[in-house]
Amino acid sequence: LDPDHVTFYRRATAYLLLGRNELAIQDLNRVLELKHDNTPARLKRATLLLYQGSLDKAAEDLRIYLKSHPNEEKATELLHNAELGQTLLASINSSIANCPVEEMSQLLQFCPKFTEILQSRAECYMKINDVEMAVGDYARLSKLLPNRNDITLKLSHLYSSMGELDRGLQYVKECLRNDPDERDCKKQFRSIKNFQKGFKNLEKLESQNKWKAVVTQLVTEDKFLDDIERLGAKNLKKQAYSLLCKAYRRAIEGYRKAELLNKRASMKDYYKILGVSKSATQREIKKAYRKKAQEWHPDKYQGDLDAETVQKKMAEINQAYEVLGNEELREKYDNGEDPADPNQQQGGGNPFQGFHGFQGFQGFQGFQGFQGHGGQQFHFQF
Repeated sequence: LDPDHVTFYRRATAYLLLGRNELAIQDLNRVLELKHDNTPARLKRATLLLYQGSLDKAAEDLRIYLKSHPNEEKATELLHNAELGQTLLASINSSIANCPVEEMSQLLQFCPKFTEILQSRAECYMKINDVEMAVGDYARLSKLLPNRNDITLKLSHLYSSMGELDRGLQYVKECLRNDPDERDCKKQFRSIKNFQKGFKNLEKLESQNKWKAVVTQLVTEDKFLDDIERLGAKNLKKQAYSLLCKAYRRAIEGYRKAELLNKRASMKDYYKILGVSKSATQREIKKAYRKKAQEWHPDKYQGDLDAETVQKKMAEINQAYEVLGNEELREKYDNGEDPADPNQQQGGGNPFQGFHGFQGFQGFQGFQGFQGHGGQQFHFQF
């Protein structure tokens, strides 16, 4: 024998406590088939129908209920909401192309589980580029319609586009639990995992100061930056460009260092000429100069070299003292500029002239070091 109406009613109440409204409505339908005048069951069914947006059926149940309970405020208010909902729904349907978000929001206040309107509002939010509000609506839909892969996949894409890769992965996994063979979900899963792997590798390269490898991954070979641009997540773009700027700064530092070493390789070594260390004081430099001048002055030289060679040597000693004996000129010399060499007074150029942004960041390919004069190789980490 079929359970009687009391059993169905009790089970419907249990389903309501579990949030399984569709099953509760089915049992309430059976109650009213068995006992048409069961008013508590009718009021419960009307309330559930109103919540899910079945406005005509809800209004019908409430009118029947109010015939036997004409003064009940709750039922009267529910009927008012159902009738207002019918008016709002008609207006929404007639102007859906214009995205009547305000009317949709008003209707959802008393029909919170009206999935068709909830989805329409989410789509409208997407049209007006209010992604966060759209995500909120799609998240509610995913709970109301847990087996809808199109919704969970949409959420995965939206969270990924906001740079929330973990949340995006969470929803695409849900999609794959529903259907492990869903092609679009598998594709999205691979995409998110690749982004996570890429950023994890960038963090590792940064911690190891492997800046050339950072540029290689972002721009020159892997072109990871292009993928990030297509994704459109502002926080991920900021993270990537920040790393690229850091690598660019390190490249400039490396270039400057190489340029300095290259200049020094071709400069006269004034410290060596005077026979003093680079940390020598002015007193030590002056003392060394006097000693060298005493030895190489043409009027006092006692060696076997010819007069021209001695004069050149004395000129070098004078030049060295002129530079090192002046603190300002000595500082320039220590920074790679020979104040006594007119060819170095032109100043250095821009090492990356013609650099027009991060596209075409080709100057770093094969950037292994700098070849100085005399075959000396100067290496620096980049």
